Amino acid sequence: MPAISAEITSVDTLQILPSSEAFSGGRMLMEPALQAVSDDIPLKADMWAVSSLNWWLMAAAIIFIILYMRQFVSTLPYMLRGMLRWRELVSMEGNMRLCRERDSVSTASAIVACACISRLGLFKAPFMEGLSPSMRTLAASGLLLGYLIIRAGLIGIVPVTRFRHDTARISDSCGRNFFILTTASLLIMLITSSISRACSVLAESASYWCIGIIWLLYMLRKYQILSSDAGHFPAILYLCTIEFIPAVMLVASVVYL
Repeated sequence: MPAISAEITSVDTLQILPSSEAFSGGRMLMEPALQAVSDDIPLKADMWAVSSLNWWLMAAAIIFIILYMRQFVSTLPYMLRGMLRWRELVSMEGNMRLCRERDSVSTASAIVACACISRLGLFKAPFMEGLSPSMRTLAASGLLLGYLIIRAGLIGIVPVTRFRHDTARISDSCGRNFFILTTASLLIMLITSSISRACSVLAESASYWCIGIIWLLYMLRKYQILSSDAGHFPAILYLCTIEFIPAVMLVASVVYL
């Protein structure tokens, strides 16, 4: 009998320890294995979709996309041509039907843009770190809407005596084209981010590039429209007042607030 017990002990390759020795210093000896498994789990769970506010916001965005898809498709070729040539923007503003469809799509794009910015996590202000997903969405939407309100307010109060009324109106209205195109690019990035975690990181970086490139193109086209009427210096002053001040305030709020 002792010989059989010794033989079993000698071939016990599993090294099963007694229950009294299963813990060492209050920690299980198998903890390193569990830690290795937990390392494969993302450190930060995606809680965005858990929020009911975010769910309803995304649902509203999808509804607006479906409702205004026809108007978007009909105006898209004109908006793309406007990115290449500023005279195309002037020509588009002379078409009342296209302008009405464009304005309706621009209004709906505000909801879609808020959903995309919140879902992609583009606004990472320090004060938003400790907020819940719902409050982060409200904060991001507030920053975006605040930027649009400040810009619209400056357009209303800044005098445009150096420009003709039609020139100022066209230069301000063409911003809706670029806002729609920016929202469409963010929507594409949002769809891309849902493919995988690596695509999510890539989509976030690409979103910043899309916003920056489209905004610079908008500045260039607006400058060309204004300078064709009143010269270079008044156009630069008007851009600095109407466009750069709200943009700097938005960036400063996201970075330093």
